[in-house]
Amino acid sequence: MESGRAGGRAGAGPTGLMHAERHPVGERLLHNTGAQVAPARPGPQTDALRDVFSSLMVFDEVNEYLGGVITALDIRYPAAGDHPLEGRRLPDADL
Repeated sequence: MESGRAGGRAGAGPTGLMHAERHPVGERLLHNTGAQVAPARPGPQTDALRDVFSSLMVFDEVNEYLGGVITALDIRYPAAGDHPLEGRRLPDADL
């Protein structure tokens, strides 16, 4: 048997870890996509929702939050260390 492999196939460990890490991200994506299309539905309840949502969009914190959620740039994966950038995407930097 080769080192780190059982019968020529990957063990359940890495696959299980990847599923545990990525599955909640996929669920969140589907949930957020549903929320983004909801205001496009016609009707008085949706008109009220759009009005309330529009009033929230004047706040920088709301725009920052929604920007992170829509782009998935706010996702942070579990990290082994304490550095604030560990588990996050690399921020833009001038080269």
